Amino acid sequence: MPLRETLQSKPWIPTTLAVACCLFAAYMLYARFAGGFFGGPEIFYYNLDTKALVAMPVETVAPHTDSDGATLVEAVAYRCPCDGEDRIEVAYLKKMSDAAKALRMKYPPGEQIPMEEAGPMLANDAFLVATVGMAERNEWVPAKSREGAAITNAANTCPTGGQHELALPD
Repeated sequence: MPLRETLQSKPWIPTTLAVACCLFAAYMLYARFAGGFFGGPEIFYYNLDTKALVAMPVETVAPHTDSDGATLVEAVAYRCPCDGEDRIEVAYLKKMSDAAKALRMKYPPGEQIPMEEAGPMLANDAFLVATVGMAERNEWVPAKSREGAAITNAANTCPTGGQHELALPD
């Protein structure tokens, strides 16, 4: 039976295809402009007040103040499968300098900062890192410094010596 005769004898087929296409288009529009039905990707942030990891959207700019007034900074966390336990450890914490954050906040997430304004983002102290202990004492060092490199490089192996896995929220 040719396709035309099949579609004429079974009008529910083109109707079903049209409805499916409309639903798919509506979902794509919603996902593009409203973040989708399941939310966007998340990463760990460290609450400096409660000393706990929390999942936040990847677009969150650290340091971030939550609704309770607590300060959250980005956390690079890992799992060490080599030690037999499935616990998440914080390797180090990251945040932007005040000048870099102010510039980032001027533009919506994903929008590129014009090069003529990018000075604060290119500065050596634009991105700051700290261990958990350093952050509790409010001691942050530039990521582009020797101290910053030592902190981030130390996070590449488990304390037990094996290779770790980057941890992301479930």
